[in-house]
Amino acid sequence: MDRRQFLVAAAAASAVAPAAGAQAAGFVRSDFAPLKRVVVCEPSRQDYIVTITDESLFPGSERVSQAAVDQHRALQGLLRKSGAEVLELRDLLQSAIENARSKGVWQTWLRTTHPRIASRHASVTADLLLGRDPSVQFEVDDAGAYRHYVDGAAAKMFTRDIGVMTPRGMLLSNFLFPHRRIEAVVARFLFDFSPELARYPIAVDFTEEDLIAEGGDFQVVDENTLFIATGNRTDPRAASLLARRLNMDVLAVQTRSAEILSRTAAWGPMRRVLLHLDTYFTHVGPKHALALPWFLEAEHAGRDPLTRYFRGLARSGGISEDDAEAAAGFLKDFGEVRLYRAGSGAQDTKVSGKLVDYVRSKGYRVDFVGGQPPKDPDLQYLFDVVMDEHSRQAANVVATAPMKVIGYGGVERTHDGLRRSGVEVSAFEARELWPGNGGPHCLTLPLERA
Repeated sequence: MDRRQFLVAAAAASAVAPAAGAQAAGFVRSDFAPLKRVVVCEPSRQDYIVTITDESLFPGSERVSQAAVDQHRALQGLLRKSGAEVLELRDLLQSAIENARSKGVWQTWLRTTHPRIASRHASVTADLLLGRDPSVQFEVDDAGAYRHYVDGAAAKMFTRDIGVMTPRGMLLSNFLFPHRRIEAVVARFLFDFSPELARYPIAVDFTEEDLIAEGGDFQVVDENTLFIATGNRTDPRAASLLARRLNMDVLAVQTRSAEILSRTAAWGPMRRVLLHLDTYFTHVGPKHALALPWFLEAEHAGRDPLTRYFRGLARSGGISEDDAEAAAGFLKDFGEVRLYRAGSGAQDTKVSGKLVDYVRSKGYRVDFVGGQPPKDPDLQYLFDVVMDEHSRQAANVVATAPMKVIGYGGVERTHDGLRRSGVEVSAFEARELWPGNGGPHCLTLPLERA
């Protein structure tokens, strides 16, 4: 039985039938409606970082600190204070394991997905699957050589990456990088077997569709509209597929120009700085967004300060002319939009332009990272304000209700600008979290919003 066959069988055997009328409850109809139920994954001091699919060689070099654990708990406190029910991924995984055992499919699932530990099926726990069980982290064989069982788990704290809930059900991710692909496998297992998640149907599993897609690139605007970013961590072909499958209008925002997203595509610094849609654009309320300045507006295309910086570096010998022009080309096309119509999936060729221009044409108010930018953007403002706060994930806020958001501390200019626009901002210290390229939006997977 291969993995695809097993998933089909597992879905048929899964935990509990959806509650009657559950879908009528609505799931997530917008990215800013009152938050009711959310999944988080608290990092652990026992999180292991060794993997066999990347270049992480030295366990302990990037171990989770106690400060990171405490800061994540502060986020959970703010989520609960907002009225949301907070579900811990570890607990969901443990209940899924127990339910799969009761269904008689646990050993088969392990043999299919984690063959190194299949023989231990009777004693495998959520902690072991998450790479947190110290009894196997440093095990050796009879010759004294290290034995690797499961990959590290620290990245799993970014639960938004594993998918996004829509009005029609769950979209499950298929990760770009091989060392994170096991997260998609575990996520499918959770939604197939965790009793707490039984009410939620899977609308699209991108692994089954053989398309790369990651949850941070998706935002539900309303019951009929979905924004997605493409070209960097999500395949552009996902836009038309979702328009057809979900019967929603899908606005595709170009992060990087690509017709097909491949795991062998060239990687570069701009693709890391502008990772997912929620790293440069999030919703804070009805027709109200927070975004990076300049790069998402046509009037600044080719003239933004970062483009001028790259070209200046090339002239002074800091980088090659080819690299400077590649970065300039990336920024010139960054944020271009295409609209795919509900049902047909056909592109509406009347819609074009850059994201901020597009949403403003729809009546949006847009606040910016760093606050209101100067009329004539300069390099000092770019680096001292915008890039400084962007590096601290200033745009990556999660709404707990319309005009109420949670964000990382240390980005006062961004938060002051939001508050002047009537947005209530709750901030917490996150110095140990923001270097991971994710903010509160990345750290939360909403399941239900009112």
